[in-house]
Amino acid sequence: VDKAVDLSITKETLDAVVMPGEVATFSVTVRNESPAIAFNSRTEDPLSPDCSRSLGDLNPQEEVTFTCQSPVHDGTAPYLPPGWTNEILVITDSPEENLENNLAVAPVVVARDVQLSVSKTDNVQAVAPGETGIYTIVVSNDGLSDSEPVSLPDAWPAGLTRAAAPEPSHGTC
Repeated sequence: VDKAVDLSITKETLDAVVMPGEVATFSVTVRNESPAIAFNSRTEDPLSPDCSRSLGDLNPQEEVTFTCQSPVHDGTAPYLPPGWTNEILVITDSPEENLENNLAVAPVVVARDVQLSVSKTDNVQAVAPGETGIYTIVVSNDGLSDSEPVSLPDAWPAGLTRAAAPEPSHGTC
């Protein structure tokens, strides 16, 4: 009869904050807490395939530590969503006496990447009194994160009168 084993796992995020497009780095420690060999031990992490490892047979009280990484959302697939809690599981072919310590979680803080720019152009060099000039204002976000609602005040010089503005392609006037 095989003796029951007790594998435990911890996982911590090594980066305080990760930017979109970068990788999150983790430290994983698996320990065989029992006096028996844990046969065919391995970790499984569906969100972070680099953290899924075959550890082989773990001797009594043996500890294995490794680092692994996962990409953070950069607008292309595959990616992890901005801000997630990463879970990892340790399993073995040996009977387990305590499954409560076989799952570890590591929260990941993803920074927001908002890079707003504004351009304002007109359609002519000069406008005579009584004529209409057209200004085009473009607000762009070149970052990888959506921005919060943006307000853009546009003060008019003395002597100019604002005409009705057409509906914008995004947002409101």
